[in-house]
Amino acid sequence: GINAEYGKMEEAMACVSPTVAMEEADRLWAEAERTRQQRDHEAVLDYLQSCGAEGSGEGQWRLARACKDVALHLSDKKEKEKLLLRGLEHAKAGEAMDPENFKLALWKGIMYGQYSDFASIGDKVSGAAEIRDNFKRAIELNPADSEAKHCLGQWMFALADMNWVGRKASQVLGLKGTYEEALELFEASESDEPGRYLKNQYMIALCLKKLKRFAESKEWLDRIVMEPVNSPDDESTMVEANELLQNVIKKM
Repeated sequence: GINAEYGKMEEAMACVSPTVAMEEADRLWAEAERTRQQRDHEAVLDYLQSCGAEGSGEGQWRLARACKDVALHLSDKKEKEKLLLRGLEHAKAGEAMDPENFKLALWKGIMYGQYSDFASIGDKVSGAAEIRDNFKRAIELNPADSEAKHCLGQWMFALADMNWVGRKASQVLGLKGTYEEALELFEASESDEPGRYLKNQYMIALCLKKLKRFAESKEWLDRIVMEPVNSPDDESTMVEANELLQNVIKKM
């Protein structure tokens, strides 16, 4: 299994080049994403720590990602908060080392978002601009990055989908997002990497439904429900897509 492989490699880490180490970390991460087992995500974090990943920006964003992945398995709130904060610190430290690396801006935004679950309402609202700005920075640094566009789209959608009180409070702080802006970002993400995220296609359909463009929403949903399911994320998206499709059909 993945842990046995990691054990065999640990001794050799001192002489592995940073590039090879990052490639191996990505291979372990892809396997952990496939299994979604806590031990496999922990193996990625352990590997990154053992290979000196803190020494580079490339290593630091992967450490941030690994902290997030392991934290999502934890039921202890304090432990989860601690690990998410550590992930945020990795992203910040990496950005200081490598400020032009779009992945660090992206992961700083993601980690601020993850950690905001533990913040007070005031900190959450003031932190929202920080999240948005990091995603925008990632897109500036790499205009072809579909993930950053998807993340900024989710940010816009969350604001648009707030109740009236929430929207008004956000507008006072200069925060606003619309379904149109969210849709544009999800479509741009899809255009950059067609079919990469089933969730992105679902968000296009959801925005179209919110904008009362039911026929277009149904077109997307008809395609989504025929797609193969390749991950636990795809499975949950498929359930949501089937529910939304029934809802859209009733509106037509």
